[in-house]
Amino acid sequence: MIRRRLLLIGAALGIGLVIMLAENVAADIVVVGRTPFTNGRLGFIDAPDGVLFHFAIAALPMLALALIGSSRRWLWAVAIGMTALFATFAVWQLRQDYLADFAGGANIGLGIIMMASPWITLIMMGVMALLARIIGARSGPGAA
Repeated sequence: MIRRRLLLIGAALGIGLVIMLAENVAADIVVVGRTPFTNGRLGFIDAPDGVLFHFAIAALPMLALALIGSSRRWLWAVAIGMTALFATFAVWQLRQDYLADFAGGANIGLGIIMMASPWITLIMMGVMALLARIIGARSGPGAA
């Protein structure tokens, strides 16, 4: 039980790390057209606390699943998919801002969306799990 949960936690952290690195490598290549880790930077992250924050945002939905011990593959797929979609949206939005030469300054809206993204993902996962349980109960033994 504990070993399985530790394995899930390791998987969650690994998946979060991969998503965070992929997002920032894409930001380097797609947004600014440079090689990743140029001048010690990865994407738009140039501070250790920024790296930890991005990592926490990317790993939180999967970490929540690992901590409750869920091994439902479809829930993991939803968590990974939504996290990857939010990361893709961030790169796309950064590209739009870069093309406009960051005319409006910092994109505060994008920051708020990205900070809310793990919570939005967790809410969607909870709603989907509840719906799956309701549908399963209705179609279980003794259902009409």
